[in-house]
Amino acid sequence: MKTTIKTCGLVFVITFLVIACQKNEDVNDPKKQEPFNAKTAKDWYYATFKKSAEWASSPDKGKKLPDWEHSSTVKFGSYEAVVFPLVKARSRYPVSSVGANEKLSQEELIRIANASTSRIAFIKQTDGRIVVREFEYIPDWSYLAAENFDIGKTNLLAPDNNFSGRVFVRNWGGDIVSMAMQKDGKTQKRGKIKKANSHEGGKSIGLTEENCFEQEFCVWQQDCTLSIYSDGMITQECTNWYNTGECWMEAWCTEGGDPCELAGLGCGGDDDGGGEGPDCDARQLESEGVAVSEQISSQLMSQTPVTRTKKYHWVIYKQNQNFWKFISHEAGVHVKTNSTINPWKWQSLEHVSISKEGAWSGGEVDCTLNTSDTQLGLYWSSIELNYTITASAICRGFPIGGSSTHTSAKIIGINE
Repeated sequence: MKTTIKTCGLVFVITFLVIACQKNEDVNDPKKQEPFNAKTAKDWYYATFKKSAEWASSPDKGKKLPDWEHSSTVKFGSYEAVVFPLVKARSRYPVSSVGANEKLSQEELIRIANASTSRIAFIKQTDGRIVVREFEYIPDWSYLAAENFDIGKTNLLAPDNNFSGRVFVRNWGGDIVSMAMQKDGKTQKRGKIKKANSHEGGKSIGLTEENCFEQEFCVWQQDCTLSIYSDGMITQECTNWYNTGECWMEAWCTEGGDPCELAGLGCGGDDDGGGEGPDCDARQLESEGVAVSEQISSQLMSQTPVTRTKKYHWVIYKQNQNFWKFISHEAGVHVKTNSTINPWKWQSLEHVSISKEGAWSGGEVDCTLNTSDTQLGLYWSSIELNYTITASAICRGFPIGGSSTHTSAKIIGINE
């Protein structure tokens, strides 16, 4: 009888442990947790996100808030998202007066700014983490007119998205994650901002390289006083829209992008939605390289009996696996001498430009020239460039890359 009691007790303990483990597994299994909806997103915002360093880092914290009364849920790939309108004390949208076929009037620009809209998405990843993204939708004039000047239901993440215009995807702090130009809900081009000083917002440079073009945009702004009530209701009193005079050039190149890529999330995996996402350490290594000095070629651009001009091309920086590189271009002017041994000598050597060859998939890499210094000799000249390499990308919702400054030098002979 004594042994029997011990055995029954042991069976009871094992049974209890099995049940406990099963309950614990249920808690940690995302598929068995409570559904991700407007309520759970709102609860997470106040209980977790609002207490985080990320929330505090935004210069507009306390001046923007999701409209909790209006939400939509969507699944894309393996991600779940709850999307709300984002109410702001200050709304800013870059608009261009160059339409599809004509120059837009100021009244039409105001209508585009007024119809533009911001959304905030709480995106749940397969590991349970939640990423916050802001989406700014700036419609094309033709699309806006076709939608009767109301794009309130636009959602880039939704499968029935038919938006035509530009989309800015930002993190909570306001940094741009991606820029997309869409047509009928499909991303046609990806963009980036280049600073400019004009105040018209209508200049179009056209094609700058294969499948790319640049266009100028100026920021239209509306300032509002928000009243936020305890029941979650928000009221606004807003000024008229006005042109701030802050303008820039946007460069747009042909390149598509899935919604998960535009949101800065991994799109790989067997379930076509990210799975566990990309290897961020490997992606970081892809952003790194080394300063070099490698001659590529020289070209004779023009020649007269007494002068000639050559262009020189050389690699100044390349990625470690040679995925991408930066090439410097110089122009040299030579003048005729009376010598039969050295019939030419240097007159000048000037830096012209830096171009990029190759790409970092899913990221941006730029080279900014800081200084250029040339030294002239009779038959040999040199140039030294100091520059900054900046690489940036979003991997699984977090920024990677970095910035570093380098120097490359090249000695060029008169006959090269």
